[in-house]
Amino acid sequence: MSVVDDKSSRFNELVASVNLQSVSWREISAKRFLARDELPGEVSLDLGFSALAHRELNSGTLVVAASFNLETAHGEPKRPCAEVRGVAGLRYNVPRTVLETVDDELAHAFANSNGLFNAWPYWRELAQTSLGRLGIFGIIIPLLRFPMRLEGTADEQSKRR
Repeated sequence: MSVVDDKSSRFNELVASVNLQSVSWREISAKRFLARDELPGEVSLDLGFSALAHRELNSGTLVVAASFNLETAHGEPKRPCAEVRGVAGLRYNVPRTVLETVDDELAHAFANSNGLFNAWPYWRELAQTSLGRLGIFGIIIPLLRFPMRLEGTADEQSKRR
């Protein structure tokens, strides 16, 4: 088995065995940069996100910190309207036999795929609600999408379709 196959196998085993225990916000901030009576017309969005993870072997837990930020701007040249930031903490129960095989690289790969994907609905709600409370309405945060990766031969892939 190659190193890539081993990492892929361990990643798949981790994904198949975790249970999301809790999601909670660790940090939240929202700022409006417009005057109170100024309402923007068309607004552009700049979204950013990243995640880190660490293992708690004693409790059989994988902890993910997912960081999100959203900046909105309007006009030409672009002027800031508002920003919303948040850090979500996600706790996953993992069987110890699986968690013991998880190194830092694998934990961070999990955090930046499954962790972000699991936290995204909470982020969408927080960002949209916060913008509304700041007086910037009608913003819909897009779905989080990852590229699909099919493995196997072309024949195997066509049979899956």
